[in-house]
Amino acid sequence: MRGDCICGNAEYCEADELKVQYANILRVGHNASEFLMDFGQSYEEERNEHFHTRIVTGPVYAKAFCETLQDAIAHYEEAFGVIQTDDG
Repeated sequence: MRGDCICGNAEYCEADELKVQYANILRVGHNASEFLMDFGQSYEEERNEHFHTRIVTGPVYAKAFCETLQDAIAHYEEAFGVIQTDDG
């Protein structure tokens, strides 16, 4: 395992060739055959949104993405507590 791996999953942390982009805003669209997820950054003080990455995938993979993310959030909350959101 690499020394800077914080998640404990060496295979996940070995993805050195991946480009890293921070995102705090997501826009989702779809048509009959695909889902489009635009990731970006929003700065409250500037009231400015900048989208930098678009992921296009099929409905089956979009649903699998959602289920995987829900599972990861559940594990996170078990370890670190409930994530607080603006709406409660």
